[in-house]
Amino acid sequence: PNSASSQRMQADVQRNVNEQERIAQGMRSGQLTNREAARLENGQARTERMEARAGADGHVGRYEQRGIQRAENRQSRQIHNERHDGQTRGFGEHRQGYGGESHHQSYGARHDGGFRSAPQHSYQPRHFAQAGGHRFR
Repeated sequence: PNSASSQRMQADVQRNVNEQERIAQGMRSGQLTNREAARLENGQARTERMEARAGADGHVGRYEQRGIQRAENRQSRQIHNERHDGQTRGFGEHRQGYGGESHHQSYGARHDGGFRSAPQHSYQPRHFAQAGGHRFR
């Protein structure tokens, strides 16, 4: 347990615990939406699989460790970015877009003006379509 390989694995495990706590804190504070938290959890699972593959032979080399640390650094930045992107989880998140929110809020406007998941169709009011109007794409 005192070998360099073992110490590397213990450090990775502790970092995973810390990252999980950051995600949980983001959920408790409302800084993360359910979708963001799920995406971050998937990233955590990916890095944990990398660690499991690296330690499967009983030894984690420094190059394996470097790859794991890069993935964990990327994941850490992603957690920070998601927690500070201005999206919040409030009451009725499962009904996004129906509760008086603007179109940009409901589809995740980012600070740089881009969109996370913009709709792929053009919006036309329901009454227009029912009145026999043509739908354009």
